[in-house]
Amino acid sequence: MRPLKDSIYTLANASQSLDLYERVYMGPYAVRYPSDPYDRVWQPWGPAPGWVTISTKKSIVNYKDDEFEAPSAALQFAEMPANKSRELNFNFGDGHTTTEYFFIFYFSELVDLSGSNQSRIFSIYLSTDTVPWAEPFSPPYLRGLYLHANGFFTGHTSYNFSLQATDNSTLPPILNAIEVYTRLVPTEATTNLSDVRAITAIKNQYGVKKNWMGDPCSPAKYAWYGLTCGSRGNDPENIIKVDLSNSGLSGNISDSFALLNNLTYLDLSYNNLTGAVLYSLTTLPFLTVLIDGNDDLCGYKNSCKGDKEMTTANIIILVMVAVPIVLISVVFVIYYCCIKLSGFSSDISMQPLRSEAMSPKEEFSPAYLMGPMQYMAHEAPDIRIEGRQFSYRQLEMIANNFARVVGKGGYGIVYHGCLEDGTEVAIKVSSKASTQGRKEFFAEVRSLTKVHHKNLVALIGYCMEGEHLALVFEYMALGCLKDHLTGRTSTAIVLSWKQRLQIVYEAAKGLDYLHTGCDIIHRDVKSSNILLGQNLEAKISDFGFSKVSGSSNRMDRGSYVGLVGTPGYIDPELSTTLRHTYKSDVYSFGVVILEMLTGEPPNRNIDGDSHISKRVASKVAKGNINAIMDPKLHGEFCPNSVWKVVDLAMRCVALSSFQRPTMVEVVLQLKECLDLETAGQKNGSIEDDVRLSSVVAVKTIKYVPAAR
Repeated sequence: MRPLKDSIYTLANASQSLDLYERVYMGPYAVRYPSDPYDRVWQPWGPAPGWVTISTKKSIVNYKDDEFEAPSAALQFAEMPANKSRELNFNFGDGHTTTEYFFIFYFSELVDLSGSNQSRIFSIYLSTDTVPWAEPFSPPYLRGLYLHANGFFTGHTSYNFSLQATDNSTLPPILNAIEVYTRLVPTEATTNLSDVRAITAIKNQYGVKKNWMGDPCSPAKYAWYGLTCGSRGNDPENIIKVDLSNSGLSGNISDSFALLNNLTYLDLSYNNLTGAVLYSLTTLPFLTVLIDGNDDLCGYKNSCKGDKEMTTANIIILVMVAVPIVLISVVFVIYYCCIKLSGFSSDISMQPLRSEAMSPKEEFSPAYLMGPMQYMAHEAPDIRIEGRQFSYRQLEMIANNFARVVGKGGYGIVYHGCLEDGTEVAIKVSSKASTQGRKEFFAEVRSLTKVHHKNLVALIGYCMEGEHLALVFEYMALGCLKDHLTGRTSTAIVLSWKQRLQIVYEAAKGLDYLHTGCDIIHRDVKSSNILLGQNLEAKISDFGFSKVSGSSNRMDRGSYVGLVGTPGYIDPELSTTLRHTYKSDVYSFGVVILEMLTGEPPNRNIDGDSHISKRVASKVAKGNINAIMDPKLHGEFCPNSVWKVVDLAMRCVALSSFQRPTMVEVVLQLKECLDLETAGQKNGSIEDDVRLSSVVAVKTIKYVPAAR
């Protein structure tokens, strides 16, 4: 057994394996360890009629971040057609249409063509297709190049490949090696994919070693140390307990713990964790948390700077959330029903759980960690709401008589303002033309006060004075993402690829919080609703009119009837279902990612491909990444991260909502892409990767790829 790097054969994952069907090269004898450090066995293809062998003794070097790392010994031989033929034909297949194949072709030019008039340029055709599966390319001299599809071939009994020289090529095509795998799906239950991504992110953040390799839960005998898993029937395994006590962990508590939705027990005791205990942990319904012996840890809504009482030793948090939540809910329902049945007045105002007299230690009690309780009462406009209430006169002073307009929308005009302490704010004033009444306005304010996340624009206060309705938000100095992508304002910034990735990653975290933490569907996700702060930090805005998705019917949970949104971003399924779901937001966010990639608006009438998803899909089929990307980037990006983002975006805008990922997966995928880009910049590999991307047409696939 020899370990493989995480970055090699990425199509093999927790939900599927690659089973070797054939691995051949054009040399005379088998190649294996130590020539291949991974101990793969490369069998000789053997002489084929009409083929001739060429070879070199010089070493073949792979490009940086090569996904397969074929050994030099397997690339030092190549076959080409004899008798001046310009085609090289071969086939694979077992006669079954249900078998799913993954092909990898390896090429390396063994003849130095520099300074000569000779050239070797060829395409790859599949079966009788008239359009090439791989566009014309030239193998690099003494460099390893591989081509593969981004999924599996299926539906045919055999696959006939033809390497054909182009008209302007003076030399015939060559082939150095081939790997063929079939898809193997485990028969036993594997770990839920969202749990896999979450625990992998935790592993990477803390550098956990132990035995954390392969599937976290399956097979049960080799489950990761410290994890306990469980499932119902044939459902995927879920991680229900995590014990990382005394594991030498340092840094902040990972956000990914809150993505383990079935977690009942989390023990992070006696580590070196710092920062704040995450509020997002309180959204997990059955969680018990033990965080003893982390002296520099402080609690939610308690300052991590200078609060001695909250940053000294032995902070113990034992949150038995399930029972208290059920009991509180039952008591409240009974109490409320009794009041309604007895005819008492509905003007009841419950005090918030936190009072000003509470000490920090009291505030961080198990009861409060369940989450901040808002003022609860009948939905009358005069109910008290958490947050500062401004008079209209105060707003006039704050906004300097509404002198500076920073935005406009269907709701009204947004003005710039400045509070007495110097804090800049944005004041959204309802216009008389707005259809929103006091009841709708109150509902929006109440919704806004219930969500708290660093990637959501925060509500500071509101005004409800006569006909004057206004909301006061934190001010986002650099405006919306759309302005910077289109360059339509004088202050627009040409965002780099890494900046764009960081922005959509942060926005995805905000949207994911709305979905998983609040059961809220945004319903109008778009680039103009992603606002940027002074340091390009991204936050989702305009979620006040979003709808809580919770339904008593399990089949309807995560949905809301009523068609709203912005053309170009609206889920196409809504035209028939009229039902917003979490996946409707995912579709809209996919459009935002495509905007970020291309710098183009969603709708544009060019060559019949009016929508951005169709325009990008047609370019993906040609395999040229430079044709997809925003010209303003001038090719300064890592193709590895770009292809991964393109694949994610196209899955988000799939016509069927069942084929789209959840926002949890989107967040984790974007994090991986961001890590790829960062690693590419540190290793100085961008130049090589960009040069390679212009000839690698590996993303084209003519057959149905397996769902991932």
